[in-house]
Amino acid sequence: VSSFYGGKFRYRPVKDVEREIKIVSEQPVRKGLARFKSPYPRDAIFFADSNIIGNKAYAKELFNMLIPYNVKWQSYSTISIARDDELLKLAQKSGCVSLAIGFESVSQDNLNKMGKSFNKAADFEWQIKKLHDHGIGIMASFIFGLDSDDVSVFEKTLEFINRNKIDSSFFLISTPLPSTGLHKKLEAEGRITDRNWDNYDCTHVVFKPKQMKPEELLDGVNWLWNRTLSHTSIWKRLVGTPQFLYFVVMNYAMKYLHKKIHPIVDTPIWMKEGYKRDAAKNNLSNA
Repeated sequence: VSSFYGGKFRYRPVKDVEREIKIVSEQPVRKGLARFKSPYPRDAIFFADSNIIGNKAYAKELFNMLIPYNVKWQSYSTISIARDDELLKLAQKSGCVSLAIGFESVSQDNLNKMGKSFNKAADFEWQIKKLHDHGIGIMASFIFGLDSDDVSVFEKTLEFINRNKIDSSFFLISTPLPSTGLHKKLEAEGRITDRNWDNYDCTHVVFKPKQMKPEELLDGVNWLWNRTLSHTSIWKRLVGTPQFLYFVVMNYAMKYLHKKIHPIVDTPIWMKEGYKRDAAKNNLSNA
C-alpha cells in the first residue's frame, strides 16, 4: 500500500464522516430494516481505511462519534487492536461487527522478513480470542510463497484457522507488484517468470518460490480454499462465534464464488504418493 499511496495516513475530519452517517441513517431502507432485530448486519457500513486504528487518537474520536447512531460497521485493522483495551471496547460499543486483518503468515520468520516483526505469531491466539470476546468477527488474510514457506505451510495454516475458529479466511499468492520492494528483490534474484500483468492478481504464481515448486504453491492455496470452505469446516469454526449468522452467509457466498473461479483440489499435488516418490527420486522438492 505504501509504495502506491505513500507512507503516511490521510484523514477525513470526523465531522465529515458524521454528516454521511446521518444521511445513511435517514435512508428509508435503513429505517425499515431497523425494525427487525437480527444479529446479521444487513446494513453494515464498511470503512475502507487500510488500517482504521493507524492513528489511535483519531480512531477513538471516530468510534465515540458513531456510538449514538447505533450503526454496524466493518473495516481493515491490524491485530494490535487487541493490545489496547480502551480502543477495543470503543470499537465494540460503536458497532464494530468484524475486522479484516492481515495476519500474512503463521511463521514469525516470514513476518520478520516482511518488516512486520511488530506482529508476534505467538500472540495471535490470545489476540483472536480477545476480539471474539468483544463480539468482533475476524476476516483473516494470509500470503503464501514467502521465502520461509515450504509445502508444510498449508497444513499449518489450516490447523491455525480451525483451532482459533477464524470466521473467514482469504488466501493470496505473494505477488511482486511493480515498484515494490518485493519486485526489486525478485528481479535482482532472477526469479520473476511471468511479465503478463493480467496475472499479477494474487491468484497466479508469477515467480519462482524459494522452497517449493510453482505448481505446489498454486495447488496448496487452492487446497486451503477448498478445505476452509467445506461444510464441516464452516460449521465447526463458526458455531459459538459472536457473529455466527453473518459469517455463515459470508462463507457460503465465498464457497459458491470459489467453485466458479478456482479448481476443486481434494488432494494437493505434494500430498500424492506418486508425486512424493518422483520428487524424492529427482531431488525436485522439499516435501
